Amino acid sequence: MDSLEQLAQFEYFNEVLIVVGAIFVVIGVLKIVGSSLKLIGWVLLAGVGALGVAIGMERGSIGVPGSFTDDLRALAVPGKEISLQALQGLCERVEQAQ
Repeated sequence: MDSLEQLAQFEYFNEVLIVVGAIFVVIGVLKIVGSSLKLIGWVLLAGVGALGVAIGMERGSIGVPGSFTDDLRALAVPGKEISLQALQGLCERVEQAQ
């Protein structure tokens, strides 16, 4: 503790502390900005790649198998055909259970 107090008595201690702190801040900000720019670049690259895959699958001969999309549509059918009364009944049962 005594050595720290002696160091604080140095004539230019505050100025040195300010300069060292400012250097740390500048380095930290530059690293953060650099990482952010790299991240934005990678996100853009992935987005362009996904867009290319989507356009290629839409226009090309390679695509998602038809049975896969039919299976997805089949999953949506029961929910589409439910009546309003049945939906209200289900909501009431959920409220009662809580």
